[in-house]
Amino acid sequence: MIGLLKDRYLRIDPRSLGLFRITMAGALFADLFHRWDWLRAFYSNQGVLPNHNQLFVLRDKVPFWSALNAFSSEGESFAGFVIIGLIYLAYLLGWHTRVAQVLALIGFISLTGRNILLEGPANSLMVMVLGVSLLLPLGQCYSLDSFAASMAARNERNANQLNDRHDPPPQHTASLAALALMLVVGAVLLFAALLQNGPAWQNGDALYYALHNDRYAGAAGVWAREQLSTGVLSAWTKSFHFAELAILPLMLVPVARQYVRPIAAALLLFVGATIAIFFTYGGFGWTLLACASLLIPAESYARRRLRQRPLKVYYDDDCGICLYLARVLKRLDSRHNITFIENSVVAAGGDDTLAAAITPELVNNTIVVVNAAGEVFGDARALSQILRSLPFPLFIKGWVLSLPGVTQVTTWLYQYVAQRRMTISAALGMGQCGVTQPTHDAAEVAPANSPRTPASRTWAGLKLVLSTAAAAAMLLAFVAQTEARQPNLTLTTGLSKSQALLHAATISRMMAAWDLWAPEPARENAALVVDAETRDGWNVDVLTGYAPDLNLAEPRRARKGVLWAAYSENVQRDEYRVFQKELRRYLTRGGYAVDTKVKGNYITRLVAYWVHKPITPPGQPASDQPAQREELLSHRRTTRGKTLRRPMLPKQSPPLAKPKR
Repeated sequence: MIGLLKDRYLRIDPRSLGLFRITMAGALFADLFHRWDWLRAFYSNQGVLPNHNQLFVLRDKVPFWSALNAFSSEGESFAGFVIIGLIYLAYLLGWHTRVAQVLALIGFISLTGRNILLEGPANSLMVMVLGVSLLLPLGQCYSLDSFAASMAARNERNANQLNDRHDPPPQHTASLAALALMLVVGAVLLFAALLQNGPAWQNGDALYYALHNDRYAGAAGVWAREQLSTGVLSAWTKSFHFAELAILPLMLVPVARQYVRPIAAALLLFVGATIAIFFTYGGFGWTLLACASLLIPAESYARRRLRQRPLKVYYDDDCGICLYLARVLKRLDSRHNITFIENSVVAAGGDDTLAAAITPELVNNTIVVVNAAGEVFGDARALSQILRSLPFPLFIKGWVLSLPGVTQVTTWLYQYVAQRRMTISAALGMGQCGVTQPTHDAAEVAPANSPRTPASRTWAGLKLVLSTAAAAAMLLAFVAQTEARQPNLTLTTGLSKSQALLHAATISRMMAAWDLWAPEPARENAALVVDAETRDGWNVDVLTGYAPDLNLAEPRRARKGVLWAAYSENVQRDEYRVFQKELRRYLTRGGYAVDTKVKGNYITRLVAYWVHKPITPPGQPASDQPAQREELLSHRRTTRGKTLRRPMLPKQSPPLAKPKR
């Protein structure tokens, strides 16, 4: 029974973990590049929140940390982003994977903590997923680490060894982190679904209103709201809500895993793709897509795959670099399409396949590939055939090599290297002209590990205990912070009373309430609009470069992505109004669109409004009702150069309520 529970809940196939690492790295890069677009605005002292201002205001109030707080100028922050990008690259490639996992988590927390007004559900979900997955072996498959381990474990020296594909299966290590990661992803969607109880979800209009919110609707979302009928949007809404509710229960089904888990993965892909493709909620949807790979059971990999492109590859067994590349190719050929044949076999007349076409002169001058139809290829065409037989994405490169022009260039490069292959082999220390062949056919395998000593068993047990405790602590902190931020949840545990758990969640910036589109999407389109005037009389919105759109006639012009959408909402909250002073300073310096260094572009008057306008209900004609606006801050300069400022929020204005997402 214990073994069954371990297999069902405490183990994730290493190949699924490898796919997760690769797709999660894609989500991290997408998040980094979007932040890079707004580096000056949000991550430098020339932007809306200088590092010293955040440190001064939040000291002794909110525990937070960011390595980027040490960087002040735009150039320094650029260097910090480059470092984080290199860390993400190591994480993607699986190079020193465990270290890369730790540094990737630190890098993302630094991006989140540098400007806390940018926080949203995506940040918290990504921190939690990165934190829990830190305890899982993400580098066992599809990584440079696993490749190096494989090359060290099996030192093939001839074709028989290269054609031996009886590699040991990857190890499935049991860990509470596997269950914790599943629970986090499923619980986030379940919490969101339980909170989505408004009328728009009940009648199927939720996604209609969400797609008409221009701050978060992406280009694909604009297309969907204009092209899809209300009936399709209603069915989409109900399917989306059902998927959110069903994913966690399906994850926990203990039987028929080879059928139930793929269904849960498909539903998770559906939810993640909806958010990632049609909306701009940062890495929220992309993280869900990455986590879908974790639900691929081991049984799916065990199914035998038919060979699609069987090939015979003739390689120079006297060339050290040729043998090394053949060993690399063997490890890339997961479908077992390739059979290796040594050139010396052809010279000795031992290969009777196409004996007339495959001559010693031919195989000594170029690499030779023979496909299932008996066609013979050499040079660049041979390389193209080899790449086409490999899994995605390598087979795409095979098609690229077959393009006119590319083939000629590749052929020239190949011949240039082939003529110097012996010299290159010697320079790399791989031998030349007669690689020593072993007298047996078994590949040289690294010596087996010595019997485990009591000390090694104690250390292994200690690591298991520590990793289990860490996974449990992160899971408890996640639950505590969720309950504290969203008291309306029907499921409560009382963990929100623990200050230690809340402190751990806060300093790691797991601050979301998971109330995406809850209790229903906002029924108003809203935007931060700046009405500014320059010394030359130019009336402009310094955030867009267009005339101030105080009636939201062209709300798409104000769409600047999830960072500005989150910032414009958070800066209005009571606890963050103190940061409006820095926002005013950023806007008076020209914001994003106006270069105040140009003569005549000096800002003489500026008012920032929160403008909102009801979204036309489905099936009704567009309304001519004017947009409502509430003043956030203002700025005006007198002719003597003195600055006159009105209060950020006039006393006669009612306090702003927290905007709905």
